Amino acid sequence: MKHRYPGPRAFTGDDRHLFFGRESETQELFRLVVLNDIVVLFGESGTGKTSLLQAGVCPGLEERLYKPVFIRLNNPAEAPELQVCRQLKEGGYIPADISENLTLWEYFGHFWHVDLGEVYTPIFIFDQFEELFTLYRSEERRTFIIQFAAVANGQAPAGLPPEIAAPPKAKFVFGIRSDFLYLLDDLSADIPAILRCRFQLRRLNRERATEAITRPAGMDGDFASTRFKYSDEALNIMLETLGRHDADDALQADTISEELEIAAVQLQQVCQHLEAAIIEKKCSPDFEITPEFYGGAKGIQHIIDEFYNAVLDKLPDDQREAVEKLLARGLLRNGRCIMMEASAILSDFGVSQSSLNLLHVERLLNCEARKGELYYEISHDTLIDPVLERFKKIEEAEKEAATQREREELDKAKQQAGYERGLRRKAEVNEKRAKERTRLAYLLSGVAIFLALVTGFLAYESNKRQKALEQANILIEQKRLDAEQALARALEEERQRKETQINAFLAKANQLLTFGATRAAIENLENALKVDSTREDIRQQLKELNTRQ
Repeated sequence: MKHRYPGPRAFTGDDRHLFFGRESETQELFRLVVLNDIVVLFGESGTGKTSLLQAGVCPGLEERLYKPVFIRLNNPAEAPELQVCRQLKEGGYIPADISENLTLWEYFGHFWHVDLGEVYTPIFIFDQFEELFTLYRSEERRTFIIQFAAVANGQAPAGLPPEIAAPPKAKFVFGIRSDFLYLLDDLSADIPAILRCRFQLRRLNRERATEAITRPAGMDGDFASTRFKYSDEALNIMLETLGRHDADDALQADTISEELEIAAVQLQQVCQHLEAAIIEKKCSPDFEITPEFYGGAKGIQHIIDEFYNAVLDKLPDDQREAVEKLLARGLLRNGRCIMMEASAILSDFGVSQSSLNLLHVERLLNCEARKGELYYEISHDTLIDPVLERFKKIEEAEKEAATQREREELDKAKQQAGYERGLRRKAEVNEKRAKERTRLAYLLSGVAIFLALVTGFLAYESNKRQKALEQANILIEQKRLDAEQALARALEEERQRKETQINAFLAKANQLLTFGATRAAIENLENALKVDSTREDIRQQLKELNTRQ
């Protein structure tokens, strides 16, 4: 069962019985396409250019034996002319085995479409043609422009076989946003015909917007909702709110703005929301929507603002942030919508196929099958602002997390520096104490030697008794031995102190190396070498680290 309003997605040929409010534009653009080989359709974002082509103009063209073929140049990973080739292959319009190294002249020249014995003339519709300028490098654009200029000007590339040398029999329509229209002026030197026929699609006025709102609601048929209608007050509030930013002032003054300009995509979005509410509340046939049903002007604005948020709220909690990153970083480039294949979406962003299906059903994403792979893109560029606005919260959270990590690393570095200062202070204290002990040992040794000399002298002077002399000699020898032992102990303590200090520096250096702090490790090795300059193993390790660094 179908819905009466497509929401943010474009109308298709299957929706043409629901496409109202564009009858005069449909007739005028149809006439221009039939009479001209190249037509430029331009209008603001959200005016419904794609809908006008698909649901308005193309059905009539097919009745005149024209075959509209929509082409999008929205995959920056492939050259524009290669995308033309592959999309024509996928549509079955050119041979599947045709080389992908040919020119646009050859691809267009090989076009063939027959239905019920009738041969159709192709109309190649380059929808959202501004993507050629926003997604591709200048040299890629230039190659495409040169090849298309040959087709438009009837100048065949050199070396073509005779069967393809005749100019392709085809028409071309370029759909482009108004704010990018000036870029076509740069093509006029190569393609003069691109300036000759242009059609501007403006926003809906009050009368046409009223038709687009009310006529689908009142239709009978196999729809998901029962037939319903809008009260005059409800319709007026909707139009004023959608058509101008100062709607509250107009409504409070009880005035009606005749010269309203309403974006078709927002109108369809609001109407789709209201139809969903009718279905949910199981309203009876011919139910009349009043301002109370949708909450007045504030309710309409809330529907517009919250469409994106409402769709995201339907996602599983563990998928919501991944989807937001996909939309803001994967499906947007330079502020423009691009397509991405489902497999890349899963691998790069972790968005599941079930989430993509939900986003497609809710019309937040469009889905297109190409060469056995599903491609997705944001359904309309009016959703770009809410996507980026909501994504700011994620970016702010990421920045805060990065700042927190930097603070933690700084605190860790400060703690490490404090630990190293403590080690140095402790080493200095130990070194001072060791020096004091060494000085005391030297002093005691000197005293002992002096006493031994005095004793010996006295023993020599007395020399009265040999036994006394021998005893003196024994005493002297004992004192000498004691002094040597005291000196040996002092030297051993000094050696142990140095060894302990060196081992501390070596252990710290090894710990720093495990964390990749080579510079700090070198400093500790240098400090160890200062304690004992004879340690060749430390000197060799220091040399290796300096060489590696």
